[in-house]
Amino acid sequence: MIKLNEKFLERYLDKSLFDKKLNIALENLEKLLSHKGEGSEMTDWLNYDNYLHDDLLNNIQISARRLINISDYIVSIGIGGSYLGIKALLEPFPGNKKIIFAGNNLSSIYLEQIIEKLEGKDFSIIVISKSGTTTEPSLVFRILLQKLIKKYGEDSIKNRVVLITDKEKGALQRIKQKYQCDHFIIPDAIGGRFSIFTPVGLYPFAAAGHDIKKIAKVVKDSLKSYSIKSKENPALRYATIRNILYYTGKYHIETLISYEEQLRYLLEWWK
Repeated sequence: MIKLNEKFLERYLDKSLFDKKLNIALENLEKLLSHKGEGSEMTDWLNYDNYLHDDLLNNIQISARRLINISDYIVSIGIGGSYLGIKALLEPFPGNKKIIFAGNNLSSIYLEQIIEKLEGKDFSIIVISKSGTTTEPSLVFRILLQKLIKKYGEDSIKNRVVLITDKEKGALQRIKQKYQCDHFIIPDAIGGRFSIFTPVGLYPFAAAGHDIKKIAKVVKDSLKSYSIKSKENPALRYATIRNILYYTGKYHIETLISYEEQLRYLLEWWK
């Protein structure tokens, strides 16, 4: 559990202003939890319980185990929120070390290094894209898919490619329909980095050998803790402190630091 240390803040915060702003924050938390206010159409991450059900988790684990059993490497293709959150967890907890990331940049050198790494190895592909048309992932997927077909034949797509995409729309629907490969849905009302605890992140976590049911439990417990309508809610207090320090006009810069290199991508995901 993340803890908030307010020990050295007293000299920078006016207590009466803090109490006033904290009351406003409580009202805004109520709005957020009731899915009201600006941007409410993209706040389903507050209701992960609706997505982290046993049927989904079981299906992901069954599919991921199959990839693990037939692959030396599993290439996770995605960018932005379809990459950073996964990288943030797998850097400190690499699991079986089978996951390779691709499609998160346009570097020809990086892609060539991946292709060289896959040479003589069995591999599978997870492609994560809601639209299926984002430049970096779609380009890399096209190249690696051709490598996969050349190595195993077109029939192998069904068992060696997993699609994580929109329910009905997007360029990956054609592949899904033609090859009947495993596919999982990116929810409409959860975007960007908030999608880490949907199939976007859960599938690669499972493919790395992690127990995603344990992860789901931690997520549910954490959401309960940080959704408490109380002035002692650490998330609420942190947001209030940041707001005051910023809008008083004196402290516009916040430094997010880790002295552990393995947590570097957690900071990238956070910001």
